Amino acid sequence: MTWHATGKCMEPGKMQHPVDGRAWKNFDTKYSNFAKEPRNVRLGLAADGFNLFGNISQAYSMWPMILTTYNLPPWLCVETIDVATGQKFNMRAMVLWTINDFPARSSLSGWSGQGYLACPTCNKDTPSVCVLGKIAYVSHIKFLKKPHKWRRSLEFNGEIEDGDPPRKFNRDQIQAQLARLPMRVKGKHSSYGVVKIKHTTKARQDLKMLGIRSGLWLGQTKNGKCSKPQAAYSFTPENRKKFCQFIKGVKLPDGLRSNFKHKVTDNDTNITGLKSHDCHIMMQRLLPYGLQQYLPDEVAKPIIELCSFFKQICSATLMEDDMLKAQSKVVDILCNLELIYPPAFFDIMIHLVIHLPLEALEGGPIRPRWMFPFERFMKKLKGYVRNKAKPEGSIAEGYVAEEALTFSSHYFQDVTMKFNRPDRNVDPPPLTCQFQVFRSICKSIGLRSIIRFDTQELKKVTWYVLYNSPKIDTYRS
Repeated sequence: MTWHATGKCMEPGKMQHPVDGRAWKNFDTKYSNFAKEPRNVRLGLAADGFNLFGNISQAYSMWPMILTTYNLPPWLCVETIDVATGQKFNMRAMVLWTINDFPARSSLSGWSGQGYLACPTCNKDTPSVCVLGKIAYVSHIKFLKKPHKWRRSLEFNGEIEDGDPPRKFNRDQIQAQLARLPMRVKGKHSSYGVVKIKHTTKARQDLKMLGIRSGLWLGQTKNGKCSKPQAAYSFTPENRKKFCQFIKGVKLPDGLRSNFKHKVTDNDTNITGLKSHDCHIMMQRLLPYGLQQYLPDEVAKPIIELCSFFKQICSATLMEDDMLKAQSKVVDILCNLELIYPPAFFDIMIHLVIHLPLEALEGGPIRPRWMFPFERFMKKLKGYVRNKAKPEGSIAEGYVAEEALTFSSHYFQDVTMKFNRPDRNVDPPPLTCQFQVFRSICKSIGLRSIIRFDTQELKKVTWYVLYNSPKIDTYRS
């Protein structure tokens, strides 16, 4: 109950848990009576909607509410008697924040995730512009300081930017706005809107309408057909195939991601079927290496910087100084991307990246606050549905049965369960070989194959063994 108070990080500026974030500290300052008792519960409320019937065309959506505690591991129960001291106390609980994806947040809060004011953080000052067929969220040069040279550049939207950065609204102003919002039916339905596809032809027409990047404007051939110049940010057919082959041949630790070899199409021209976690692995681990060879440096550099930014902000430990620097860095990254991609590329999800460092300062590391574990849990709940006429009852019955089996399984001593079974890949004990170069604790996976060395390869292997064995240093010298 009290590990968040007794075991928290004491290094200034280091964030390893939500207790190190500003939101937790501000709550403790405002409600000191609640904070005096470390056994009081801090909760996070997660909600999202999903269709129980898979691909069946039926307008039915369920919205489970999931509470997660930041005091205890989820498998421990909460009682009002401290078994360590035998003392009784008056337990209180508070909801620290809610956890939703962006569409669910829009449905639950009432603040629309579409339109000119889609960003809830920028509020009335959301930088947006209407292009052909959609709304683009550009003009991130507003977040730069006034003397910055990019504010005088016409390469972004054809105009000089003299506006101020978006204002910060206080609690009373936000609550007043929420009070004026109309009542909306909760859920993802037709009134929420439809997703607009980024049409490349219209994206090129946007450039001509804004008077920027004339080299990418649509042209016309002698036969009267529309010609589309090759953009620097797109792969050539040959490089596209090479990049897919690079992804196909990547080898990563077991369990880190899906098998990318099965995600690349047979003709090595496309990558399909990636899940959310696979996209994170692709962005944080693979793109920084794969793009360098197939895109120009001025295009690959901001993309690689964006990948490094996501790798940094998804770390288990964050530093406050690093987040402040990342806030300035991400503005430069988005501005560089605006000089490369057409405005139609910048939907609301691209714009929201600019607020991630400041949100990390408020809530601490993002791993206890993102939707990954809750989306996986909802998939598990979906598997409980046996009677499609009573889906809620099926989920409740399946969850109770799972809890009962989990609780009772702890009393079986000699039965293999998910709590005591060995991992799929267990490293063998260290070898007793005297030579350090052969002391490998790795375990091979898959079928064994016999490899025969030619003369040149055998010389390379011999050279590696001889020059990496400290035991023969005296003989080699």
